[in-house]
Amino acid sequence: MTAGPINPVQWLYDLQHSGLKLGLENIRQLLECMDHPEQAFIPVLIGGTNGKGSVTAMMDAIQRACGVRTGMFTSPHLVRLNERIRIDGLDITTPLLEQQLTAVRKVMEQGMAAGHISVQPSFFETITAAAIRSIQESGVTIGLLEIGLGGRLDATNAVDNAELSIIVSIDYDHTKSLGPTLTEIAGEKGGIIKEGKPVICGVRRQVPRQVLQKIASERSAPFIDVLEESRLSTGNDGLPSIETARGDYEGLRLSLPGDHQWHNARCAIVALEKLADVAGFQLTAEGVARGLAETRWAGRLETVPGKPPLLLDGAHNPAGVATLTRYLKERHNDVKPVLLFGATREKDLDQVLEPLAAHVSGLVASRPDINRAMEPEQIVNYGRDRFAPVLLRPDPADALKAARDLAGTDGMVLVAGSLYLVGRIMELIENEID
Repeated sequence: MTAGPINPVQWLYDLQHSGLKLGLENIRQLLECMDHPEQAFIPVLIGGTNGKGSVTAMMDAIQRACGVRTGMFTSPHLVRLNERIRIDGLDITTPLLEQQLTAVRKVMEQGMAAGHISVQPSFFETITAAAIRSIQESGVTIGLLEIGLGGRLDATNAVDNAELSIIVSIDYDHTKSLGPTLTEIAGEKGGIIKEGKPVICGVRRQVPRQVLQKIASERSAPFIDVLEESRLSTGNDGLPSIETARGDYEGLRLSLPGDHQWHNARCAIVALEKLADVAGFQLTAEGVARGLAETRWAGRLETVPGKPPLLLDGAHNPAGVATLTRYLKERHNDVKPVLLFGATREKDLDQVLEPLAAHVSGLVASRPDINRAMEPEQIVNYGRDRFAPVLLRPDPADALKAARDLAGTDGMVLVAGSLYLVGRIMELIENEID
């Protein structure tokens, strides 16, 4: 009996069984076997603990508003794998994604057979390679590559010709992989700084910022501090303005909710001013205003209308939860939502769950669809003395129904703790509409 054709997407997901690998040798070998597709465009690396996805999306939208063609690679996806690769603002189509994965698989198999690739590349290395090849073949000018985990050993950092690195923020997250202190985390995040190439720093904390300054100095990389290079104020029309040494951007409106997004906007603008010099395009005030107003980035303080409405937020680390609680106090102080929560195993519930207790009216514990998910029973055991009521619903569909029932038509449901859980809830909502 002959085997059927290989489904490229299923083949990619099967690579998850090989686990998470940190290191650049494998991905560099793969890119070399692919004849270095990253050299066909201007790569930009965007890293940090929080905000890197938003900054990537803002930069993409502003560049397109200024007439510049761009490609994006971000992670994780929420509902469909296609979301990770965007060309000119659009998710890659399924046929093209399958074509790219098939091409990468062929290169991998030939490279491993010839001894040019030492070890089977991982899921993330493979999708990174497919994204870079997609950006290359699209013919765009600039490729925005969001760093996955850390920076120094992340697969995206194998793109050695990056013209610009951006580090938006540094806080506690993935401490088992990156280290328990902000100094160590900054050292890992700062690994994306390239020799002689500018780094845009949006980090507010003094200690990690000093670490990044030291790395930049050692690599003769111009260090551009967003806090020094830009200022947020209110214009005569009552709308926010961002002033830099290069220009004034007035009458701004943000499509992304949350005051923290203004800092991300400053990072994006300062980075684009520098990138415009490298890539040779004109960054206009009109393009900045239109891009910020049209930026889309799902699952981050995103409200889904309904009875009850849902607030979806991927907050999964202390800084993200602090932003979420601040948003709840400022925008939803009149109603305490029911919290639908799931997390990955490495999360410290004292840091990511306990701070939400004062702002919600109950807890529904569920399980994200990922191998390293925390068992919801652990969340229930933790939450019994902090939340009331507490419900155990491992299946996200059951959890969504329970949370909606608990909130009632006049209440609200908050989904947080994991982007993987947010993505699953978004998928369930889409299916309801269909």
